[in-house]
Amino acid sequence: MPPIQALGVLQQDDDADPALEEFPALQKQLLRTGPDNLRRIKQQAGMLREGLLAQ
Repeated sequence: MPPIQALGVLQQDDDADPALEEFPALQKQLLRTGPDNLRRIKQQAGMLREGLLAQ
């Protein structure tokens, strides 16, 4: 699987929903990645988990 590439600089949304601002940093970043990259991240995380549990 090829590495995930950034497409550009993300800007902070000053009008963001206050409820979303309370999310942990990782959860906010995953929300910004979009569905395709989120699916790839989850797949890679699952493979990493399986590898760690197999040790």
